[in-house]
Order: sequence, then C-alpha cells, then structure tokens
Amino acid sequence: MAAQQPQPRPAAGRRPVAPVQRQPMARPAAAQQPAQSQPQASSRRGGGWRVVAQFVIGLLVIIGVAAAIVALYVRYYQ
Repeated sequence: MAAQQPQPRPAAGRRPVAPVQRQPMARPAAAQQPAQSQPQASSRRGGGWRVVAQFVIGLLVIIGVAAAIVALYVRYYQ
C-alpha cells in the first residue's frame, strides 16, 4: 500500500477548493456528419461581386477618413 502524500493546508480564513474534474469535449455535430458529395465551387459561384463591392467600399471609407483628416488639419493649423 502506497503512503498518502501530505495535503497542503489552506491559508487562514480560506476554504479548501476541490480540484476541477475535466469533462471530455463533445464533438461538434458537423464533424459527426459524413462529408457532402457536392463540390464546394458551386456554393461559391456568384460571390465575386461581393468581394469587389467590399473592396470598393473599403477604399471609399479610407478616402473619406483621409479627406476628413486633411480638412481638419487645414482648418485648425492653417
């Protein structure tokens, strides 16, 4: 029979904390389903215009912020 290891004593005024038991993680439902037989290229068709629109909108936002910075600089420091 193995000797028990001495347990650390809790600090004065503190309760001892029980160790946390880890539960095995559940697999996501998507990982349990079989792979779809459809090619993924068909689900991405027609999305190119969205990428272009996001790029153009991003550029417009950057240009707008830069213009606002320049306008404020000119107004207060000129």
